[in-house]
Amino acid sequence: MASGNEQNKALVKVYAEGFLSAVEDQGCLEDAVAAFDDLVDYLKKDQTFANFLMSSAIDIHQRRVTLETLFRSRLNDALLNLLQVMNIRRRLTLILQVHRRVMLRMEERKGQQEVTVQTPTPLSDTLRSLIKHKVSAWLGKEAVIIEEIRPEIIGGLILQTGDLRIDGSLAAWFQRLRKQMKSRIGHAIHDGKGFEEAAA
Repeated sequence: MASGNEQNKALVKVYAEGFLSAVEDQGCLEDAVAAFDDLVDYLKKDQTFANFLMSSAIDIHQRRVTLETLFRSRLNDALLNLLQVMNIRRRLTLILQVHRRVMLRMEERKGQQEVTVQTPTPLSDTLRSLIKHKVSAWLGKEAVIIEEIRPEIIGGLILQTGDLRIDGSLAAWFQRLRKQMKSRIGHAIHDGKGFEEAAA
């Protein structure tokens, strides 16, 4: 049986692909995706709207009526229909994930790939450009750099794209060093060597 997380991923894919297919058929792909972007930006900035859209305490039939009243003449039909379907099926808590999936699919269509770069301090323009150039060459497509500041990272940086994660922080380096030392000492003890000889 699939886990809840796997089920959600499958649903997100279905909703995102259905939305993209609908707006392509309507010939308004770029405009509809831009409208989805605007909706999500507003959702992130307005907690009242976010609660209205995603709270399980809101009656789904009342939310359906309100969505129609607010957006039928303002939003792309496919986008409003997506909201209505997710509302009736009580899946609006996945709306940010659906948007994320839509944006990733758009990047794929443009020969781009999103890469998250986590660093303890903001990147300089020079370093950002260098990372973009190197990662793009490695991926074989244009890297779209998303920066995240994480002060807890000790030096270096962490790159993530899709399921691939490259940890180049000092903390990760020390962790690998500790594992190597433990392994060497363990083998040395097994072979009857002393600590000094093992650590050499």
